[in-house]
Amino acid sequence: IKLHNVKTVKHPDGHWVAVSRSGEIGLINAHGQEKERYKLPYGAQITVEDGAKVEAGQKVARWDPHTHPIVTEVAGRVKLVDFEEGVSVAKEVDEITGVSTLAVLDVKARTGAGKDLRPTVKLVDENGKELMFP
Repeated sequence: IKLHNVKTVKHPDGHWVAVSRSGEIGLINAHGQEKERYKLPYGAQITVEDGAKVEAGQKVARWDPHTHPIVTEVAGRVKLVDFEEGVSVAKEVDEITGVSTLAVLDVKARTGAGKDLRPTVKLVDENGKELMFP
């Protein structure tokens, strides 16, 4: 296996998570020739190390094509700022799956008080201080 243009972070469960948008994974044969190459989407879970030998049929990565994950490169806590249901965000429930999500309302669709809100997801440390990426 050869990873091309892939930036990763280590998940606590032990696998790697792709945090680059243009990464690819290549299959190299015993003679060092690349035989196949596949795109790795953002958020893909990579189950093998770069340079690892793999067996036929072995899964080397997995992802859900129906979700759009948000992956952080540093550990911390998520803080939602200006998320006010019915004012800046709306709760939407999928009738088939029952899964609910929060959708940020367009500024034009908000009422007076909501127009000044800027819904933001922040990453903070245990003291509430905003974390910056290295």
